[in-house]
Amino acid sequence: MSPHRFGNDVEAPQNNTSSGLRVERAKEGIIGRAGKTTLAKRDREKARRIRQQEKEDRRAQRKADKSNRPPAKDGEDPDLAGLRWGPQAPLY
Repeated sequence: MSPHRFGNDVEAPQNNTSSGLRVERAKEGIIGRAGKTTLAKRDREKARRIRQQEKEDRRAQRKADKSNRPPAKDGEDPDLAGLRWGPQAPLY
């Protein structure tokens, strides 16, 4: 009979005893130190959190700038002010 695997445990049937079939669980070798990939992942996650915080700061700054911007004249979009339909004159 082959052993059955459940997670990190291995069940191995033993000889019959007076109490019937006895099953013993043995832990597989577990190493208690982190590998290089874990450290690299921790660094990546830290960098991701920093970038995410910077994005949140930029969003908050844009929102504050938007609320402090003066209202547009006559409902005109300030980005489109002075433009005309068709080809535009060169900027330089």
